[in-house]
Amino acid sequence: MTEPRTDRTDFGDHRPTNDPAAGPVDEPQYPTNHVLAVLDTPEQARAALATLESTGFSDADIGISCGPAAADALGATTGRKGLANVAIRIAERLNIRDDEMMLKDRYEDALRDGRIILSVPTPTEDKKEQAAEALKQHGGHFISYLKRFTFEMLEP
Repeated sequence: MTEPRTDRTDFGDHRPTNDPAAGPVDEPQYPTNHVLAVLDTPEQARAALATLESTGFSDADIGISCGPAAADALGATTGRKGLANVAIRIAERLNIRDDEMMLKDRYEDALRDGRIILSVPTPTEDKKEQAAEALKQHGGHFISYLKRFTFEMLEP
């Protein structure tokens, strides 16, 4: 991300990962059963958050990533643990790329370009569709649903 466009007050009670008061950025974990989306502006992110919260999503569970620290943290990890982490690291060293690695790279690039990523836990098919629609409604793009071993593109 070039320069962070947001601060803590832009997102109400949410604390974006570029907030110095939040401390160091935690190592990202693979967000199983989550819908992720890129939003281009803080206004879009605020509007999407408001819609998600009004339709029953818990504001405490919605993840917000923005800023260079979040991009660096995402770039430094596979998000996986155990053998999956080892296999991905070996593939990276051999310069073998799979769809999941390219997906992660696209989200990292979005963070570096000054965009915001929202991550919404979606335990059911209905919640997945509801979250994707709310994000699309407010300009969300590159929307994906991450399952345990695969992902599904919901909006290019």
